[in-house]
Amino acid sequence: MDATTFVVVPNPSKDKFEILFQNELLEEATYEVYNLLGQKVKHDKLEDTKEYVLNLNEAANGTYLMKINNGSSEEIKRIIINRK
Repeated sequence: MDATTFVVVPNPSKDKFEILFQNELLEEATYEVYNLLGQKVKHDKLEDTKEYVLNLNEAANGTYLMKINNGSSEEIKRIIINRK
């Protein structure tokens, strides 16, 4: 499975993002969320799922980079937290 076939909605969001994969993950993958200073703010494993809810309620307003990696491929998407 190609880890790059996913979307993140809604974007921007106040705190919760849904990661929707085109196909169900059949192998273990990981996600990492970084602020624009390069600091990792959240990470976890993903497996046997077609969707995942990412809760960033403790993160400050701003732009973040989310990387999903399944060992053979990875993709980075920009996500925005805006609570205004």
